[in-house]
Amino acid sequence: LESKFVLLQEWTQYFLYIYVLLLVNIFPLNHLIRHLLFEITNPYLNTRSV
Repeated sequence: LESKFVLLQEWTQYFLYIYVLLLVNIFPLNHLIRHLLFEITNPYLNTRSV
């Protein structure tokens, strides 16, 4: 029973990994993160441009 539980955990991690990969492929997360970092690090530039 314990070994089955461990196997189940491995499968859930496997599916989570695939899910995250699909999300990364569907949404441009890299661009989103860069945009957020830019807005956080350069707030004065944003206020000037507005």
